[in-house]
Amino acid sequence: MKRMVLVLIIAALVVGGAFAQMSAGVGLKGSFNTYKMEMGPISVEQKINAFGANLFLDIRLAEINVDYLVASPDDDSKVQTSFLTLGVVGKYPIALGGNLEVFPFVGIDYAIAVAQQKDGKDTENKDLADQNNRLSILFGVGFDFGFTDSLFLRAEIGYGIGLNSKKEQEAVDKSSNVKISYGQVPFKVAIGFKL
Repeated sequence: MKRMVLVLIIAALVVGGAFAQMSAGVGLKGSFNTYKMEMGPISVEQKINAFGANLFLDIRLAEINVDYLVASPDDDSKVQTSFLTLGVVGKYPIALGGNLEVFPFVGIDYAIAVAQQKDGKDTENKDLADQNNRLSILFGVGFDFGFTDSLFLRAEIGYGIGLNSKKEQEAVDKSSNVKISYGQVPFKVAIGFKL
């Protein structure tokens, strides 16, 4: 999975290198996530909210993202999991006139669990990566509003379909009664600078 993300990022850089217009930025990122597991007649659903920071590099027809997010389930467990997320999306910018541009996008991201805490103390979860690392397919829409020729505001919202983590896939493979789904609604607001 990590190799696939790296290959896609390199491909985006090579393809985007043909275009002179590049930009970079920093902002805030969030995601509302829903995890659902069905085991025959039993169904368990969990809401997970994640918030953090985003860095992006835009090469006109593609955007590369690096996020640091802290995710917490919407319950009383007091567990927080920190993720480093690497993503690349292809996009199609459409000028709407004035300083406004809209772009639909589609791509992937790979979430890597880097730490977990419970009640403010680090956990010793040896299966942290196998339980939480996942590849997601993303699509959505973004907007750029130019303040000046080089400074702009970027806002994005999308929907993501998460593939099973290693441990989740093992559970599905062991029993035909187990079904797992993971959906996410990522959003971000960032300030960008044309390079």
